[in-house]
Amino acid sequence: MKAGSAGPCEHAAACQSLCGCPDSTANICAHVRNICMLLQEVLRQPVIAADGHTYEKTAIEEWLLQHNASPVTRLALAHFCLVPNLSIRGLILSNLESA
Repeated sequence: MKAGSAGPCEHAAACQSLCGCPDSTANICAHVRNICMLLQEVLRQPVIAADGHTYEKTAIEEWLLQHNASPVTRLALAHFCLVPNLSIRGLILSNLESA
């Protein structure tokens, strides 16, 4: 467990199955935030949709061609504008550089 960690993550099993990280601390969820909910792969071009969730740009664009609702909440989206998630992209690039 890293210093400052709150202990085991409440989602540890699910997080580990997504990222493959053997760590079972709260730090695991940092890896999962970098995973696209649609592709279950590391984000390359993260964008934020109207539902507030982050997706891989190509995956959510394909989803929106066939749906007018959020893939997470299943509620209708207020708009179809996708905004680059620069914060997540920066974290991913930082993680790749430190690996």
